Amino acid sequence: MSLTCNPSAPTTVPEEVTNALPPDPDIVSLERQRENLFRTIQKKHGFLNRARGTEIGKTYQKLNAQLNDKRIRRCEQVKKKYQEDCFVRIHDESMQKHLNKTATEAYVEPQVYEI
Repeated sequence: MSLTCNPSAPTTVPEEVTNALPPDPDIVSLERQRENLFRTIQKKHGFLNRARGTEIGKTYQKLNAQLNDKRIRRCEQVKKKYQEDCFVRIHDESMQKHLNKTATEAYVEPQVYEI
């Protein structure tokens, strides 16, 4: 079995791992900007729908798109790092098993510490 292709490797990151990660400062900053802009739109136009087509509405849409892009990119990075850690752990376990000539115990989930 290769290091990059393993059918027993996880395809998703468990929620416990995702929730344990610290929030991304860029995402937090964009969320605050979006909230402030939303309040401004509410005061000026009353509803988001009424701000469509205006300069402030276009700014809100761009900010929302940036926020979504950052979230998607972060999820992809976490997933990639989680899978890499899993591949390395599986490889290390198999090498250790081979060297010690012992059976490996139950499956242990890898933990992501850095992105």
